[in-house]
Parts: sequence; structure tokens; C-alpha cells
Amino acid sequence: MEKFYIVEYGEVYELCNEGGHVYCIITKGSSVAEHVVQYLEDRYNATRLSQDKFEALKA
Repeated sequence: MEKFYIVEYGEVYELCNEGGHVYCIITKGSSVAEHVVQYLEDRYNATRLSQDKFEALKA
């Protein structure tokens, strides 16, 4: 099964697969952003990572 990551890039979160393909972008700061991120974590078993950790993982 494909592995998904929620990567924090400045003012947005991106739902990416391990190859770096972006499936959606969530803007931080909205009242629903954290709920959406939590849903994606639960629904896709996504791991939340910082940009640095995700870049290191892809390398």
C-alpha cells in the first residue's frame, strides 16, 4: 500500500506520497485546517513530517 505524508511547508500542509506527488494542499490558520489534517492522518494513515524530515526521507 502507498505511504502518505503530511508535510509542513511554511503556511501550508501538503498531502504527499513517498515519491513526492502532491494530492492536496491545506492552508494553515483556518478553523478547519487542523480537522482536515487529522482526518487525512486517520483516513490515509499519513505521517506528519516537517519539510526537512520529508526531504531527508526522499534522499
